[in-house]
Amino acid sequence: MAGINFENAQVGYEFPEYRFKIDGDLVKRYCEAVEDSNPLYVDEEFAKKSEFEGLVTPPLMMNVYAHFLRQLAAAGFTHEYTIHYMSDYEFITPAKPGDTLISKMWLVDKYTRKGHNYMTFRIETYNQNGEKIANKLHTSAWSK
Repeated sequence: MAGINFENAQVGYEFPEYRFKIDGDLVKRYCEAVEDSNPLYVDEEFAKKSEFEGLVTPPLMMNVYAHFLRQLAAAGFTHEYTIHYMSDYEFITPAKPGDTLISKMWLVDKYTRKGHNYMTFRIETYNQNGEKIANKLHTSAWSK
């Protein structure tokens, strides 16, 4: 597998799509792990009466289905040591159990600040119907 590092990364590179099926059991385990008992995520009867007409996933589950390391792996890249620096999210419509989500990712910036290297990735996620679920900007610090 090719390695991606700060030196060889090209701004504008579009990674292959990554697909992820949302499983109801995964949502349940996620909610238990983060101690989120919002009935829209865990109570089917309650959620059916909501504007969503059924269960939805917590927005930050995006870190499970649209994480930049998953995108790198889907593209066949290995990566060198990297540390999460920051993320910025835009949630548009909730994903639902049973959805197949398609994430697209681009390298949108790379820069050096105070002797540290950073790369920023944009991830857009859509459901199987082409509806946009969320956008994410993910910045990581990369080893030299």
